[in-house]
Amino acid sequence: MAKNVHGLEKDSQNQTQTFGLENNNSTQWVLDDTPLTQNNNAYLDFNGRELRWHQNNEVTNSWKAMSGKPDYQCKEYDSVKDKGPLPEGKWLVRQSQHQNYDQTQTVWDKLKNNLGKGRWPGGKDSWGNNRIWLEPAQGTDNKNRTGISIYGGKEYGSGGCIDLTDKMDEFTNKFKKYGHDMILNVKYDKDCW
Repeated sequence: MAKNVHGLEKDSQNQTQTFGLENNNSTQWVLDDTPLTQNNNAYLDFNGRELRWHQNNEVTNSWKAMSGKPDYQCKEYDSVKDKGPLPEGKWLVRQSQHQNYDQTQTVWDKLKNNLGKGRWPGGKDSWGNNRIWLEPAQGTDNKNRTGISIYGGKEYGSGGCIDLTDKMDEFTNKFKKYGHDMILNVKYDKDCW
């Protein structure tokens, strides 16, 4: 029996439904009748310095990670667009939101990107080979922040995304092999990092 129903959200654009409920100290999120359970299946957490992959209640992988630009890597700046860290809460990491740089870009697109324009401004140096767009789960206040992803690139520091630098390809390979959407819990254990 559910202790607390977090609510139902229907996305009018793609007609997906998401809701969460707590049951026996575990939280279950359902996306279009597909359960995402934090208890036995895989989920992610991020504390401002590390992205961790949990499976069967154990941390199986972790990657050094960063969110926010230098001097803005504090909880208090999570509402500052293009500078502050990813707001705390639960975020959906969907397989369908994965993008690979080489698979999505023409030669012209790559030229624009390298000039700071296009859909991947700054090209691979800024984004790496892969990115996965995040969506706030029901009940998460995104602080009017949009365009947030997990990505790579050459240097740590982002405008609200989770930056894995050269470890993004390793994370992407594990995520694609897993083959399911996931929940990301963002909870900072320090005020600044």
